[in-house]
Amino acid sequence: SPPSPVVNIETQGSAGCVPHTVNFESNYQYGYNTSFVWEFGDGQKAYTQNPVHEYTEPGVYVARVTIEGDGGTAQATAIVDVHFLPSPAFKFSPSFVMLPDQPVQFYNTSLNSVSYLWRFGDGITDTIKNPVHQYTYEYLDGHDITLVAISDKGCVDSVTHRNAVIVSGE
Repeated sequence: SPPSPVVNIETQGSAGCVPHTVNFESNYQYGYNTSFVWEFGDGQKAYTQNPVHEYTEPGVYVARVTIEGDGGTAQATAIVDVHFLPSPAFKFSPSFVMLPDQPVQFYNTSLNSVSYLWRFGDGITDTIKNPVHQYTYEYLDGHDITLVAISDKGCVDSVTHRNAVIVSGE
């Protein structure tokens, strides 16, 4: 009788942030090279030996490849862990600053995040959760404020408020 087919997935333990692209690689013996069926665990399929697939939703997926040969069918699986992105958000007060001594308080309302990088639009940055920032006369007019949020899995996202803080001298 013909030997049973064998298939292995070389891509094991793939993990990443949404969207996460995986280059699946497989090797096989005793199977038809036209019989590959990949099921990625998210409802999508492919029919090549080494497909590329993008996961667009967070979750843990079981990717499965099936191959047929004269001696039957073989399957292999791999786990893919797709992480949430953080949801950066913030408020601030005031939005109109009169120098020399009126600071701006930033209130971080981000979700799914553990560390932060603030860009205040004047070349100054900060990494604390709820910073207070003092603008100077060198940087009058409107400032774009950006908050970069990082999750416990290292996923990164950012939000920018354009011309958020208007700075004026006396």
